[in-house]
Amino acid sequence: MNDPKSRFTQTKRLARAAVRILLRILPPSPAGRLVDLWPTLLRFLPPGKNLVSRKYLGRCAIRVNTAYGIEYQMLNGVYDPRAQHFIEKYVRPGGVCFDIGANVGAMTLGCALATGPNGQVFAFEPGPYFPRLVHNLRLNPKLADIVVPLRFGLAERTGRLFWMEDATNRGNGSLLPQGEIAVPVTTLDQFFRDQNLSRLDFIKIDVNGAEFEVLLGARETLAAYHPVIYYATNRTCLGSRSAEVYRKTEALLRSLGYSLYKFEPDFTPVKTTAADLDPDSTLALPD
Repeated sequence: MNDPKSRFTQTKRLARAAVRILLRILPPSPAGRLVDLWPTLLRFLPPGKNLVSRKYLGRCAIRVNTAYGIEYQMLNGVYDPRAQHFIEKYVRPGGVCFDIGANVGAMTLGCALATGPNGQVFAFEPGPYFPRLVHNLRLNPKLADIVVPLRFGLAERTGRLFWMEDATNRGNGSLLPQGEIAVPVTTLDQFFRDQNLSRLDFIKIDVNGAEFEVLLGARETLAAYHPVIYYATNRTCLGSRSAEVYRKTEALLRSLGYSLYKFEPDFTPVKTTAADLDPDSTLALPD
């Protein structure tokens, strides 16, 4: 123990243990302030820790539970930097955005910042984590006035489906024909008509493999308004159906006047086809 190197190693271990204990016992707001000041502390956060960060997207407050992957990633300051890049590029002040599969509001908040007080963001989240979305909006009252949180889903037809959590990624859920948690669904076209909207500028869709069904229920609106669409193309969610669904999605979007794009490392869009989609998400731009 007289060896300086051994003493230093032991001191480091004790310091790390003390940091873990401190982060475990601190209430959400002080814990969040500490992590905001020293982001390197992220790796010491215990699973299931609640904290409030005030640096999401540089200026948003969020309540996070580290048990949920999406929320933990939000502590880095931005969730899905590529999606945020396209929100900032294509959403203009006064625009109307749909965040379909809003979860706790990672993209909702970005859209609200981009569209500003004269715009509107409709955030669709049918699952039981909807209150977490509402709570994050309440933490940002200026943005909350821009966002309409909606506790129902969008699908191919109006009715009901069943929300089921992804066992491998808590907080993520799918809408299925059968299950235990029944949720109402409508079509994007029907909702658009019901709200008497006159524009739609940007749509983000991340619904764990049901993106094609959402688009089927949006054909009328897409043909009329041609919003930019950023949608998930995660093969894991679709499994063996992925190639078929991607072909159908491409055919549908091309029939409505869209081209598909994947991305360079610097987020530059590159035209692509269903056979060579980005493994995470795809951008559809009107021709």
